[in-house]
Amino acid sequence: MPEDWRYTERELDGRSREFYEFVMPAIDIIEEGNDLVVTIDLPGFAKKDINLRIIGNVLYMTA
Repeated sequence: MPEDWRYTERELDGRSREFYEFVMPAIDIIEEGNDLVVTIDLPGFAKKDINLRIIGNVLYMTA
């Protein structure tokens, strides 16, 4: 493979981060005592159209 076709690990990490920042909403996770507070930025969605569920240790969100 020609050298100019290869990406360094840093370039791939940057590209992965750009992709996830584009497709994933902004999320803040804060621990308050025994609670975990998750704030998700979902512009354009009404609160009634957002569904959250926890299965095991995973929080699932659909909108």
